[in-house]
Amino acid sequence: MTTETQSFQLRPKEFRRALRRIYWSRTAALLAILWALAAYLLIGELDVFSWQALGRALAVWYPLLGLALFWPLWMFLLQPAIAARSPASRPLFRGCRLRFEDQEFVVDFADGSYSRRPGSALRKATLTDGLLLLEQDTGQFLIVPQRAFADPQAPRELAASINRRASAAAPGAPPSSASPATPWQGLRRNLAAAVRLMLFRQVARDDFTVSTDQALLLGLLSFLLYLGMDYLRAAGDATFNEYGIGSVAAGFLLTLIAAYLVARSLKRGERTIGFVVLLLAVEAIFAVVFAVIEMVPLDAGEEAAWPQALFVAPLVWLLATWYRGIKVAFSAGKGPAALALLLYVAIALIPLWFLPTSELWYADYAAEQEAPRLNVEEVFYAQQPLLASRLAALEPERPGTVDLYHLGFAAYAHQQVFRREVSHIQSLLDQRFDTRGRSLVLVNHQATVGFYPIASKSNLLLALRGIAQRMNPDEDVLLLYLTSHGSSEGLLSVDFWPLDLNQLTAPDLRSALDAAGIRWRVVVISACYSGSFVDALKDEHTLVITAASPDRQSFGCDNRSQYTYFGEAFFDHALRQTFSFAEAFTIAKDLLRKREQAEGRDPSEPVLWSGAAIRGQLDRLQERLRTTRPALP
Repeated sequence: MTTETQSFQLRPKEFRRALRRIYWSRTAALLAILWALAAYLLIGELDVFSWQALGRALAVWYPLLGLALFWPLWMFLLQPAIAARSPASRPLFRGCRLRFEDQEFVVDFADGSYSRRPGSALRKATLTDGLLLLEQDTGQFLIVPQRAFADPQAPRELAASINRRASAAAPGAPPSSASPATPWQGLRRNLAAAVRLMLFRQVARDDFTVSTDQALLLGLLSFLLYLGMDYLRAAGDATFNEYGIGSVAAGFLLTLIAAYLVARSLKRGERTIGFVVLLLAVEAIFAVVFAVIEMVPLDAGEEAAWPQALFVAPLVWLLATWYRGIKVAFSAGKGPAALALLLYVAIALIPLWFLPTSELWYADYAAEQEAPRLNVEEVFYAQQPLLASRLAALEPERPGTVDLYHLGFAAYAHQQVFRREVSHIQSLLDQRFDTRGRSLVLVNHQATVGFYPIASKSNLLLALRGIAQRMNPDEDVLLLYLTSHGSSEGLLSVDFWPLDLNQLTAPDLRSALDAAGIRWRVVVISACYSGSFVDALKDEHTLVITAASPDRQSFGCDNRSQYTYFGEAFFDHALRQTFSFAEAFTIAKDLLRKREQAEGRDPSEPVLWSGAAIRGQLDRLQERLRTTRPALP
């Protein structure tokens, strides 16, 4: 049976309409995922709506939102217009005629040229908006206006005939157009093909079932696998971490972008969805592989080579699988496939090393925080003798030596990061800054209530007075470190429920230091908006360092962390390299800037203010420590 069209000229308007229909059929599901992800992340930033929060959310997620807006604009407006003007499209507008026979179809162009292909090359026929869209096995489309057929029923009959032929399964490996009976069969087929690809068995592009449904199913399967594996890693009671969805979604988004750019670089943009299906099938299998490897106990010691190989080998295996996948999906040669692999790794893999990551589940710290009910009366009456004993244990000043005394103040009881931080800092200062025997910490936490005096405003005043009695006011220096939450109103949170404690303000802190009679002061404050304390503390004999400017937030108040962001940068990194507090501030500020930028956070903009007189005293302390104290790793 032969079906023949009249000679026709495809109109540019029809061509653009056909391209929009083709692009929509291929990208609708991915666009829906992208917009859902953009909406989720945007809403997640807006805990409470305000114009400031909206601006911050747009600033953090503008690349994703920009992609969500630009992609539809490009695919449905700009790209069809560009394609309609390309030299490859001009023969369609000059006129052509098509003949469809049992074994082949022929396209005769007005300039006398023609194209002849076997009938089996037609994979699918779609009738839409007065057009007949014929998809070939190359991924390209023949666009035929229905007006080109003399018989109005001919396009419908031809489409039905082509689709019947394409759906008939051939012997051997079925073509990808022969869709399995159910999506689950297609999913099983894609996973089986991915396993053969990973095991370096023979596999062809047609062994994968390509559709947006399969891309969605494989993406959902990978997410469920990550969900289950993170739960197992958490061990015991676990709490769901909603922010982990963002980490997983970022990985999927990078995969989609990288797959599209690889397909475009190989001039096979029409195979993007097939490549995405292949990648997601491989990812689901490798997710299990890496989870099994993480469960292997590494008791061979840090110097053993095999634990390192245990993690490097699967990564090399994954890269080799991606390389084979590119060759299979795009029929690419060795050289183009290698370059495409480099492009894919640069876009989909390398950024993951710099982006912040969050697990979908984390160990439930509620049990760790649980403690016997706080006996307020016992805590209250225990403070004076406990603080007196700690002060009595402090060593006196050494004549002729610039001694450094340290007082840590962890004022917020409901997050353990503050308690951990002052403990780590005390240990660091004892070893590197010679404060052993001249260091005291005040902590609000139930786990330490009988060991450390609580961090209250009253205890802070008493501790400063007690330290001042052991210092030589003419030569010794006090390093006071306060870590807690801060508010834009200039308050440092002092909280230990059920104790009703007074909050700390900058004038309160200045009054406590003046009343104690401590002359040389280094005051470091890690809290949001802590820069608001600087003006009240300014003094010729004072160095003030804050984790944030008066109108900025600081970061790192996570129950699982050992330090706040600023505490880690300043103490655990910078002060291991130098004895100069000013130099350490410069190092820490640069570290914070890079970390906040990598995580998409607003800059905290730490502040340093130094009086003229204290610089010389700190130089003398630095010189002594440089010649007497060991370097720490």
